[in-house]
Amino acid sequence: MHAKLSADTFMTELSMRPLSLRLIGDGILREQCETVSSFTTELDAFLNDMLIFMRTHGGIGLAAPQVGIGLRAVVAEINHRGIVLVNPVTVTASDRKDLMEEGCLSIPDDQYRIKRPVHIEVKARTPSGGHLHFEAEGLFARVLQHEIDHLDGVLICDKNGSTSR
Repeated sequence: MHAKLSADTFMTELSMRPLSLRLIGDGILREQCETVSSFTTELDAFLNDMLIFMRTHGGIGLAAPQVGIGLRAVVAEINHRGIVLVNPVTVTASDRKDLMEEGCLSIPDDQYRIKRPVHIEVKARTPSGGHLHFEAEGLFARVLQHEIDHLDGVLICDKNGSTSR
């Protein structure tokens, strides 16, 4: 279990910690992440490091708890388009769903068949605190749902109806 830090100490330590991937069994992957309220240069640098880390490890999405930080922040890259989201929330989701295999950097060597909405509406903040409101569909929607689940301590192996391959 990791110790809770004050917001100021937490933000200072973000810039000093090397990122390391947390694997299934690590308690931080099961925790509800904290809402980001301070949009600083340290946060921006951390999110950029997350994006680089995700690319280096061959992922298309990464949530802050996967690198040991309990903040509501995710990065993703689909079709060479990177996106960084702070405090993302799914506002609406389509009734239409599809079933696809998903993997997770934190659960290496396992794939799960997960049914998810094909279209979602998301609200989030930028690393500098700006407001975002957009729609996502297909693989982009799936990746965002997967990463937002991480922020709530939910892993793909927990999803109702998931089956391992």
